[in-house]
Amino acid sequence: LMKKSGCFYVYIGLESANQRALEAMDKSQTVEDMEWSIKKIHSYNINIHGMFIFGTDQDTISTIRETVKFAKRMKITSVQFMTLVPLPGTPIFDNMKNEDRLISHDWAHYDGHVVVFKPKGMTYWELQKETLRAMLHFYSWRRIIGRLFKFDIYTMIIRAYGRKFVRKGNRANKDVTRQLKRLYHQAGNSVHSASEKLQLKARKTSDDLKESIKHLNLDRIRRAKAARLERGR
Repeated sequence: LMKKSGCFYVYIGLESANQRALEAMDKSQTVEDMEWSIKKIHSYNINIHGMFIFGTDQDTISTIRETVKFAKRMKITSVQFMTLVPLPGTPIFDNMKNEDRLISHDWAHYDGHVVVFKPKGMTYWELQKETLRAMLHFYSWRRIIGRLFKFDIYTMIIRAYGRKFVRKGNRANKDVTRQLKRLYHQAGNSVHSASEKLQLKARKTSDDLKESIKHLNLDRIRRAKAARLERGR
């Protein structure tokens, strides 16, 4: 029914390719469920924008990199890798507050683009760095040019836009990564004395990418409508 309605792109909150992380987030799906669903959607030539979260207590640098490999292996068209946001009013926020793991109370930073807490499986600056690294690896030149050789111009354009915004975001976040690393060492692996003083800046690269995809899709829809009208005449 989705295909018949004209659907050709879906945004899915896949969240993680780490089964332990999925269970910790109370997600009902398994990694196997996700693989089956992705293949089924692809069988109808519908593109997927996969959204993932990094930084749960079950995550490590290794699981983050495995998630990137999962997204590549499943041939997802575009992705959004973001860090966990402990929103006020949620159990995870209360737990992190009680454990003194929050490193910023500036709500402007609670957008998924900047690490605002101390994760368990890595340092907070490592989580920031690995999230940016994951985006750059997914939107690599090799994967962009590879779509050209397969005559998949649409995916090539989407990923080229993705790489553009990731590079822009990486430049903007260099200072953030340095600050997090400096804070980590200055605090002696603790954030007790510095949690209220941390000032962070980040560009919303994933939001920029989503906006570009939206405009490309609108153009495609307009062209399709124009073609149907022309055939009707």
